[in-house]
Amino acid sequence: MELLGTVQLAIRAIGRNRLRSALTLLGITIGVAVVIVMVAIGNGAQRAIEQQVRAAGANLVTVTAGNYSPGNLDPSSGDVVDTGELAGGAGVSGSTAAHKAPTKGGWAGMGVSPRVAGRGASTRLSVKDSVAILDTVDGVRAVAPGMSESAVMWNGSVSLFGRLQGTDATLPEMRAMTMAAGTFFDSDAVAASAPELVLTPPVAEKLFGSVDGALGKSVRIRKTSFTVVGVAGRGASLATSGAALDEVYAPYTTVQALLGVNHLQSIAIFVARAGDSTRISTDVIKLLRARHALGETDPDDFLVRTQARDAINSGWVLKELEWAKQVQQNRPDYRIIPLRLPGVQRPLGFGGGRNRLRRSRFVRFPKLAG
Repeated sequence: MELLGTVQLAIRAIGRNRLRSALTLLGITIGVAVVIVMVAIGNGAQRAIEQQVRAAGANLVTVTAGNYSPGNLDPSSGDVVDTGELAGGAGVSGSTAAHKAPTKGGWAGMGVSPRVAGRGASTRLSVKDSVAILDTVDGVRAVAPGMSESAVMWNGSVSLFGRLQGTDATLPEMRAMTMAAGTFFDSDAVAASAPELVLTPPVAEKLFGSVDGALGKSVRIRKTSFTVVGVAGRGASLATSGAALDEVYAPYTTVQALLGVNHLQSIAIFVARAGDSTRISTDVIKLLRARHALGETDPDDFLVRTQARDAINSGWVLKELEWAKQVQQNRPDYRIIPLRLPGVQRPLGFGGGRNRLRRSRFVRFPKLAG
């Protein structure tokens, strides 16, 4: 009875103060709507940022077979490249004595690998290594074994020199790739070493004249006929060395069979949190050194490198910074917020020259009133 009386009293109060009650209801409705909208904007912005980071490869760690370091460079710095020759050239001693580092900065293998000259190419990187990384290294979301080979692709009498990338079905998730037509090959195709091919738009247009016209057609590579199952919206830029060429993608098992090998040339590691890239790089080095039975003075027979530096150097950050400058000048109602990237010392502002600009990533958020 008390509850019923209270409800009746409330209804009479609302009836006597209709305007005040209506304004109160309107305020509550607006407040709830604002909260819902702001949460939706925040979640949408977060997903957009994550997609941009994934597309740029900033949350990727790459393991490549072989070690071409002369011993005085950080293997993960980007200064060490696959030259196709013995590490350091003819002038490098065969001694295993560690070289003194020219800089004081840390590197992924510090305290794990000896800083000595590498021994060039290696065929010890395997699919079992990629499985072990996925199963034992904390923070790894997915891995993609990789093979790469320059090849001439034929459609009848039309040919194109490009790069055949052998990869796994996880690549679209790792690089936030969308399909312009068709689908990406699946895990069944990888297990069966199926001759399926995914093109990039430039390859589809050069070989077939259009993106849609490529689906279901055949492309001949080294006397093997591949069926085009899809065209990616953009390339993943998987090449770790050499000239930039138009890419096509096939199951890594198919490329292994094509080349007559059973080892891997690379392993792409998808990191769940981009900020864990450095720690995961160190864990991967420890794991692979143990699996390859390397001694304390033996150089790594692989290189582990985070992709944050490549993502920044690729130009997308600088373009965003130029956009951010214009926004600050023309749209004072927008606020520019710097975000940290893996491998970046600290988020920086607009001043300080080109080198400082290369370390920042900016996103746009409407400035809230008040």
